[in-house]
Amino acid sequence: MGNPELQETQETQETEISRKELSAGDVCTLTVDHLGSRGEGIARLDNVRIFLAKTAPGDRVRAQLKTKIRGQWIAEVIEILEPSPHRIQPACSHFQECGGCDFQHLSYDFQIDWKEKITSHWISRSPLQPYTEEVELEIYPAKETLHYRNRTRMNFQDGQFSYHRPRSQELLPLKAVSYTHLRAHETKANLVCR
Repeated sequence: MGNPELQETQETQETEISRKELSAGDVCTLTVDHLGSRGEGIARLDNVRIFLAKTAPGDRVRAQLKTKIRGQWIAEVIEILEPSPHRIQPACSHFQECGGCDFQHLSYDFQIDWKEKITSHWISRSPLQPYTEEVELEIYPAKETLHYRNRTRMNFQDGQFSYHRPRSQELLPLKAVSYTHLRAHETKANLVCR
């Protein structure tokens, strides 16, 4: 696990960070406790919420604070110290850099549970809530955990397919065209370039 002295020094520095005002660039050790409405992991440090993309509840990570928005932080994961039991290996080789999928690192059963909870949460906060009290939410899992999408949106520029990076218009050139998300019967010949 590395040099114990260095690890102790890092933990001391990170403890000191939690006692002072947080600043962009600070490095913290965090444990993700739940997911946000967009699928990002949420951790807390001194009651401040910190959002971490592509993490799972139970992940223990070292992360660097990047941007503060309305009293909450967005951080970038430097290292996963202990992976969550809900974490799996994503099927797509572009997952970490791509903005197209937010859940491939989560087991499918966990995805279904989370999607049910977040849907119930938003219904309970909507003006429709009084009319849905008698409605029971029923989940129908996909027959396949991959290859179930009807379409995917790619860019084609300079002879190369690209996806977008997360929450950005910046293009991510694909190393290979991935059919991870499309239905199994889709083929390269069915792609439409616009």
